[in-house]
Amino acid sequence: MKATPDNTLFVTVRTHRTNDFYVTMATARKNDIYVDVLTPNAGVPNFWELKTRPVYQHISQKRKEGKKYVVYFDAYDVIFLNHRDAILQRLNDVYMDRVLFCADYPLSLYPYTKSDGWYDHDQLKSSWLIDYIQHGNKETSNLLNAGIYAGRIDHVLSLFDTVGLTKKDFLNRKLSIPIAERLYEDLSSEKVKIDDQLALWLNMLVHPELYHIDSRKEFVTVGVTNQMTARSIDEYRKPTKHRPLKCGTNIGDAMIIHSAGGSHRNMGAVYRYGLHEPMCVSFDEHQRLDERYNHAFYSRYNTLQKITDE
Repeated sequence: MKATPDNTLFVTVRTHRTNDFYVTMATARKNDIYVDVLTPNAGVPNFWELKTRPVYQHISQKRKEGKKYVVYFDAYDVIFLNHRDAILQRLNDVYMDRVLFCADYPLSLYPYTKSDGWYDHDQLKSSWLIDYIQHGNKETSNLLNAGIYAGRIDHVLSLFDTVGLTKKDFLNRKLSIPIAERLYEDLSSEKVKIDDQLALWLNMLVHPELYHIDSRKEFVTVGVTNQMTARSIDEYRKPTKHRPLKCGTNIGDAMIIHSAGGSHRNMGAVYRYGLHEPMCVSFDEHQRLDERYNHAFYSRYNTLQKITDE
């Protein structure tokens, strides 16, 4: 069974509309990618409830309606480089029955710490775990980034079911891995409860066989797009002495770029390389186009949300 335009969902979650959101959606529209835009309450207190739960519920329903694959992406900092059909073909080429995740930077110090502050981290407490996951590899990354993932819907649902169980085991001090005691000592329980990426990292330690981290940048990559200033995007396709694979400006053969939390980074790259539709300039016009697009899509596919056209 292969991913096709008919059996595959592209899904994102947004709480508000900004120019960054319109830029991401413009790159989707240009590439004929119809997107299920989920809109939970903006007051949702954490990433797990904001992103994971509504996506889980939505794709569960869509599976009952015959959908087979899903590509999830963050709403404010993603760039689609290729047409939908090419993206799905690449997914079929690289998919190995494990959920495919974007690889983070090789030495990402995403906050693994006992502190409950949202972005607080202790480099000493973070680095040992990064070394453990990376197995000493500093050139490519085995660290997942939760901003983009893709795979068969049944595999994604099964993965998140397992993540929920791992979270429960961690909170109840029942993890069955050699480094469990060190994790209890160094990792904030509150963060595991509320942060989707930390929960996924933790589960990856227990069940690495469920994950395909795209370290070779064959499908998706984290990219520092504000530093991609050369005339041609193709200059960033191949590693060089000054742009090694681990560099955030090397995008390999990736079909999708995730700016890893820096949504402002997208803007220059999108316009510099003509990755957007030449649409309009005003915020109001962007919003009207967005509403017309969503109205046409939701009317056609009868999804959860109904946006009325003007």
